[in-house]
Amino acid sequence: AGQATAQHSKVTSAWSYLQTKDYDKARDAINLATQNDDTKAEAKTWFYRGEIYDGIYATTVKEQKAKTKNNDPVAVKAYNDYIAANTDLKEAAVSYRKTIELDAKRDFPEAKDLLVNDALSLYSDAYTSYNNKRYAESLDKFKDFQLCYNALGDKKATIDKAFASVPIDIREIKLYM
Repeated sequence: AGQATAQHSKVTSAWSYLQTKDYDKARDAINLATQNDDTKAEAKTWFYRGEIYDGIYATTVKEQKAKTKNNDPVAVKAYNDYIAANTDLKEAAVSYRKTIELDAKRDFPEAKDLLVNDALSLYSDAYTSYNNKRYAESLDKFKDFQLCYNALGDKKATIDKAFASVPIDIREIKLYM
């Protein structure tokens, strides 16, 4: 029981670090919990992991974007490089998909809404990468978008509605790919 308690404390620690926005420590704690038999099959573990990776992504994007205000070419390149190469958003989306899969009790219904947000961000990042001729990275992000879309079930309509206001169709994403 000591080992199980230790792993559950990793989940609790990750949550505590998340509350103080200490994302590095939160990520380290939750990733240990996702590797352990006692906590890797719990929706809560994966939900917290999604929130942690979303936090890392949002913080980094905000910092990188702030540096581009003066259109400094080095800052713009750094921002575009992060958008193309980061795996933080992908890890958040993977975590929310896993939460949805494991959440038999429906304790984390907000996971689908967060996955919708991540799917739209993945699409945006894929499009940005495509426009910057980062085709391999763009393809990866379009594929991740498609995985999110497929996992959304009844929330697919939210994505469809978002795309209804722009001149693009889900089929066009396959053409980009």
